[in-house]
Amino acid sequence: MGFDKDKEYGKKLYSVRARLRKDPLYKLPNIAERYPLPYHPTLGRYNPETDQNEMP
Repeated sequence: MGFDKDKEYGKKLYSVRARLRKDPLYKLPNIAERYPLPYHPTLGRYNPETDQNEMP
């Protein structure tokens, strides 16, 4: 494509790729745990232990 290779940038990308392969926690965060959706106003929240919806 006519671009010059940047060796320093290539080394940085390679280190990030290696880190992703080694450490599974370095991958994308679980957004549902960090930013949970608010409870439904009329149904409340679901409790899997009792299999019922509970109002907060």
